[in-house]
Amino acid sequence: MKKRGEDHQEKGYTLLELVVVLSILVILVCVAVPETKALLQSARRSAAAEEAQLAADGVRWYLDEKQRKGKLKTKDLFPLIGLELDQPGNVLEEYLGPGQPGARIETVAVDLSTGGLKQLTYGNPYVRVRLTWDEAGNMKIEYPGQEL
Repeated sequence: MKKRGEDHQEKGYTLLELVVVLSILVILVCVAVPETKALLQSARRSAAAEEAQLAADGVRWYLDEKQRKGKLKTKDLFPLIGLELDQPGNVLEEYLGPGQPGARIETVAVDLSTGGLKQLTYGNPYVRVRLTWDEAGNMKIEYPGQEL
């Protein structure tokens, strides 16, 4: 006669097995989270650089139109500084579609004699991008300061 429990096997995991599995999961999460954060930061920078270039194109069109209508004046630049691109009725609305939420042009530098855009600083809630053009028309992209 068999005693009760001799042939009966318990099903389930021991506490040690559960601790080992949880330890492995914790290590994997510790490795994955910083990598994911770096990828997200890189994606935000790339998107902001693209948006800044689109904003720069809109500013150029705006400046070209002002230059064609007459001499470009300093007062024509004031509406561009601090311009929130997601607000309806902004001066670039006819040149650009609605901007990303919180996107704005922070600063612009223009050669008033030629109407050429020399520098534009674009910011959104995550990243600030500065585009600078040299005399040959080559563009330089910078990310001034830390992440916002």
